[in-house]
Amino acid sequence: MALKPLMDSSAPVLRDKRVAIVPRCAWTLFSVRASLSRAVTERGAQVVALGADGDGFDAELRRSGLDFDPIPVSRRGLNPVADLWLLLKLVFEFSRWRPAVDQSFTVKPAIYGTIAARGEPNWSFYLWDVLMFQAWLDAAKASTVASRYPEWAA
Repeated sequence: MALKPLMDSSAPVLRDKRVAIVPRCAWTLFSVRASLSRAVTERGAQVVALGADGDGFDAELRRSGLDFDPIPVSRRGLNPVADLWLLLKLVFEFSRWRPAVDQSFTVKPAIYGTIAARGEPNWSFYLWDVLMFQAWLDAAKASTVASRYPEWAA
């Protein structure tokens, strides 16, 4: 009997849906969340990336096939007008793309992305952390079971 991971790449959970990934900048998405965006794309979803541009990685994201739209995220800014502009831009982008799932990370995108979602189900903001933990847990379980019961691991 073969062990089958719970996160099957053929699972139709995200098929034909849009997933918004909102980091602070394109570099973060390119270097940290590239594997996430590939995994989501492999599961049949369209990834929409939103973040600050100008660091040169926005072109890399577009070249890799992601829809990247720049938004005005300031890392250290304390200007309430700029923060309001970010919130309005996120509301506009979310209403334009209508993502089924939103993964916002770093402080400003997480806070303003939650507000911009306007009370839609919040489980989506934590979905990827849960899935990544579940994948790690599945691998740990499979390793433990395979070492204890080698006849099960086929």
